Amino acid sequence: MSGAEPVVAVLALLACVTVWLLVGRGRTEVPLHRGDVHQRLEGLVAAATRALDEPDRRRAPTLAHKGVLEGGRRVRVAFFGPAGRVRAAVSVRRDAPPLRVRLEGVLDRLRKRLVPEDIVTGDEAFDARFFLQSARPDEGAEALTNDVRRAIKKAFTRFDVDRLELGPGELAVEADADEKCAPDRWQELVELLDETATLIDIRPVHVRALGGERGLVRDEDGRTRCVYCRDGLSGDEDDLVACERCRTALHGACWEEHGGCPVFGCGGRTPERPRLRG
Repeated sequence: MSGAEPVVAVLALLACVTVWLLVGRGRTEVPLHRGDVHQRLEGLVAAATRALDEPDRRRAPTLAHKGVLEGGRRVRVAFFGPAGRVRAAVSVRRDAPPLRVRLEGVLDRLRKRLVPEDIVTGDEAFDARFFLQSARPDEGAEALTNDVRRAIKKAFTRFDVDRLELGPGELAVEADADEKCAPDRWQELVELLDETATLIDIRPVHVRALGGERGLVRDEDGRTRCVYCRDGLSGDEDDLVACERCRTALHGACWEEHGGCPVFGCGGRTPERPRLRG
């Protein structure tokens, strides 16, 4: 064996150990650039699918992809654990109230009888199905509007989500990567989270052109923006319209481009336009 061969052998061994740590036992993370989340998410889907098909799932790596959606919202999707779990999260405003939602179990029902609930929404079917916790109960209940509750029920039913957490700066869900939340459905789950976060971020603001209070979407820093193009809005702009159904305001041009209200779950088709001035 020449003098160089032991060095080569040691380097090869180090390379193998590094690959094993990164792929077999560690974390693989691929940054995503603005607007290409859906395209680059395919890599995570393929890797997670291979891991789920592997007979020995104990070697399944933790895979995480993060980036920015077209509307500017940050997103992160992670696959982890030998059983195959997925956690998807999107950014929300930093002053969002802490809130935990899970399906109500037998022990939860007993707890409700012994200890008053943290949150009661008034929606009997929703309150009976979910166990709700918050360190700021009043604000947590306020965040659970009709549309937000509808989106939460959709996530738990369509994707078998078993946990939802809202906190300062993030809305996240977790689920088993089974048939209802298989890797090829993660893109749809991210879209639902993006739409739900938009609902949580809506804030009442006086819109001068419409002569009263309407809803404007807030970004992570609490700044109000157009729900469609994400440009900043103050409510003093002359070209704003609002959905007559959900009363969310946006640019008139954005309404026309989208062909209706872009707020998730609304489906409004009639805009409230600025009043004529004499």
